Amino acid sequence: MQFFTHIPFDWPRRNRAFDIRLTTSVQSRDAIYTGDDGHVTNGDETRFPLSLLGSFTKGLPHALDTSLLLNRSSFDAFVRAIDTGDVDFIKTLPLGPDPTGANNFFSSAMASGANTRGWESMAAGLAFTLEGPDAQRVTMPPAPQIDSVELGYEMSEAYWMALCRDVAFNDFGSADIVKAAAESLGNHPWLTVDQSLQQQEQQQQVCYNNNNNNNNSNLLTPAETRRREFELRNGMGITTDTVFRGVLQGDDIGPYLSQFLIIGCDTLGGFPRTDPAAYITGLIRYGSNRIDQRVRKATPSRDYMTTWGAYIDVTNGADVRGRESYVAPTGPNFNDEETHTFIHTPRDLATYVHYDALYQAYFNACLLLLAIGADFDDGIPFTKSDVVDKQTGFVLWGEPHILSLLVEVVQKSLKAVRFQKFNVHRRTRPETVAGWVDCVKRPRPTPVSVAAATSEGAGQNGFEKVLKPIEALCRYVDDDLLNRVREHNFIQNDTQLDGDNNLPRRNDFDPVLSSTTDHCKSNQKQQQYSQQTAEQQEQEQKAIGTFLLPMAFAEGSPMHASYGAGHATVAGACTTILKAFFNTNDTLPFTFKTSANGTRLEQVKCEQKLRVGDELNKLCSNVSIGRDWAGVHWRSDYTESIKLGEEVALGLLREQANIYVEQFSMTVPLFDGGVEVISNRK
Repeated sequence: MQFFTHIPFDWPRRNRAFDIRLTTSVQSRDAIYTGDDGHVTNGDETRFPLSLLGSFTKGLPHALDTSLLLNRSSFDAFVRAIDTGDVDFIKTLPLGPDPTGANNFFSSAMASGANTRGWESMAAGLAFTLEGPDAQRVTMPPAPQIDSVELGYEMSEAYWMALCRDVAFNDFGSADIVKAAAESLGNHPWLTVDQSLQQQEQQQQVCYNNNNNNNNSNLLTPAETRRREFELRNGMGITTDTVFRGVLQGDDIGPYLSQFLIIGCDTLGGFPRTDPAAYITGLIRYGSNRIDQRVRKATPSRDYMTTWGAYIDVTNGADVRGRESYVAPTGPNFNDEETHTFIHTPRDLATYVHYDALYQAYFNACLLLLAIGADFDDGIPFTKSDVVDKQTGFVLWGEPHILSLLVEVVQKSLKAVRFQKFNVHRRTRPETVAGWVDCVKRPRPTPVSVAAATSEGAGQNGFEKVLKPIEALCRYVDDDLLNRVREHNFIQNDTQLDGDNNLPRRNDFDPVLSSTTDHCKSNQKQQQYSQQTAEQQEQEQKAIGTFLLPMAFAEGSPMHASYGAGHATVAGACTTILKAFFNTNDTLPFTFKTSANGTRLEQVKCEQKLRVGDELNKLCSNVSIGRDWAGVHWRSDYTESIKLGEEVALGLLREQANIYVEQFSMTVPLFDGGVEVISNRK
């Protein structure tokens, strides 16, 4: 004991620590954020108060034949639950097809025996945060309205993406279906028609009802103008080289996929940066373990929710997660190449974003950048040789610092986007709008009498009038595309695609072929198809071939609203953190793409070396748009949500600048082309 040395606590430090926290709190309070003037919605919830066209209602009870909400009161309770976060009240919400709670999913084989699926983190936007902007101080502009030309463009893109889901990214330039998609989207009125005239035309239309007018103005909003300019690609327009790509700097350079989604760095004790063979393994060094960039192979050409029965069951909250199909090994001594692949097709990318840990792609990218020795930002401390600095970054300005920030920013950005999803916009998902398109294109013989049909409509034509906004939307989805969707779904529904799972889709309920309650008659009628003439089959195809959006996931979208997108918000936040620490002008020594069958990587020559910042932007876009490829998000969910995540990350970095002893600066390229410098240098 006599040799022990007692070091007294530095009591003045306690006060300095408090002062730093107080100063940072005041800084956070006085900072300027996009949500300081409040939040603005697109007004659809007000325009259509009973039908709630455009609003997220998944999981509440819907009419079996139209998917319209059965009762507005259930939505009111839903909103109250969101706004209060009252756990006990949330437990009283009607969840499933039956408002009384006696749920039974019987409309499709896919949902046989399914339980109901609860909503996800409804009150997360009410929680506070101790660093960065409060969840309610950042915002997003209004989403496109349900009957707008822009949403027609987004619906068209969603349909085309579903049809192109199994085309290899490397084949986009030659595949006929991708060429058709590029031509169709490139000629869409959203991009080709003077939008001031387009908006005037919309204003001249007869109002959908006597109480709610279309709120379009003659001029596009700044957000609409920006989104439209994004799609015009600085005058390049949409071609097979640009279709379905992101809108950020670098997205149009090199292969479709970011290098950070495919390359590896599987070497301990020093990575041979100049050896291309070191990258093609696709294995990322994770300590002494490995992370494999390959993904499980989803069954090609297998889409979901293409029958009305499956769609309405999922809309009513059927939990069919995990019922999707994957390629199975063919024998006991199978090779991993049978069941796993590099991300090679949009379906592979959709599979990646189905089960990823939200920061996974950026965590992997950081490991890759650290392994290959990518340069840090010039203002980061300890970047000179050890002979000069006499120390290296680790706890701060090194690997643990960056990796922990990636995790830290995720929850903060998710709180912010949950507030936008649930408490502000409550935007519906693409699958739901496609369901209403199906109602317009395949009229129901005796639609169920719901409150919306009698209150927002008029007399016997009430249901048809309720769908007038969807009829307007359909003007902006070309007939050739809709016919392709119908034919695609007909093939999905007519064949025993799910035979291995004993799920014959032709037995699913369809309101066009039968009454809501007569399922046996529906089954018999559908089974008679093979005995019909060609003309009769064509007519039947129009019925069985739905206009629903083919989904990559059996369960469709998550149980939360579409706008903003959680993946895209996290992508924007994590990418911003990485761009703050690394020199975005550093280049990658090689470029790779997948082989013809997706099982290998091949080196390719690019006209210019790929920059770190560009490939990080592309990673952000790939993951965000990967959710679009699955059918669960809109294009604008991506373009607006990444900016939300960026704003959260920048706020966090600004506040953390107060805590460091070392003088530093970070030069952060922004998604809009600007630059922000974060520094504690005087």
